[in-house]
Amino acid sequence: MQRQFRGYGLLSLLILAVGLFLSPMARAEDAAGPGQASKPEKADAGPAALKDVNFTAEFGGKTYYLDGLGQMIDRGRRYNDPTTLAMATLLLRRAEVETGKKSTQVTSDTLIAEAENLALSQQDPHALKAVADVLRDRYFGLEQADRAANLDKKAAVFLAQQQGSERAGWCSLVIKNKTKYTIDIYVNDGYVGTIDPYDTRKTSIRRGSAKLKAQGVYDAFRWGPSFYDLSDQFTWTLND
Repeated sequence: MQRQFRGYGLLSLLILAVGLFLSPMARAEDAAGPGQASKPEKADAGPAALKDVNFTAEFGGKTYYLDGLGQMIDRGRRYNDPTTLAMATLLLRRAEVETGKKSTQVTSDTLIAEAENLALSQQDPHALKAVADVLRDRYFGLEQADRAANLDKKAAVFLAQQQGSERAGWCSLVIKNKTKYTIDIYVNDGYVGTIDPYDTRKTSIRRGSAKLKAQGVYDAFRWGPSFYDLSDQFTWTLND
């Protein structure tokens, strides 16, 4: 599911980024059509969680707007959301400019690079536009106009490709979770929903090449990434 951000300013994007994430996956009682199964592997250790970091205390001054920043970054990373990471960069960059300090946990430079790389891997034109807006913004952002212009060009290419793939149509992806784990599901590096243990869910994705990956929410296991060429309903089964 692509998030649409056309016509929003940076403040509106910031408000949207801290909202709730809703799973687009619906319950599926019966799964038909071709499918594949995957077994879990030990997941690589990701970035350290930041939810308990007191950024306000770290920067000092009147940086109360940093309350909850760690949770915001954690959500952006869990849900593979470049826009949330870009909006968190705005707050972090402002604190750096105001205080002349850098956090020992994460900096605005590393965070916007993370958002940029994620948007590029997803080939998401709307997320790239959000990252570009942060890069070119003079008050909050990093004032990197050339880098922003380059992302604008790539966003235009990805948008044209996306419009072409939409003409190819959509297909159903069924996820069967035959494990005891609660699992986040990602398609082409984009979060599409969370599935409970021993549950079956279904979502719609564009026909064509698909990169499927699953990550345990509370347990350090992953399934995939697996690559398939999808044209009709497809069932991906997650086994213990």
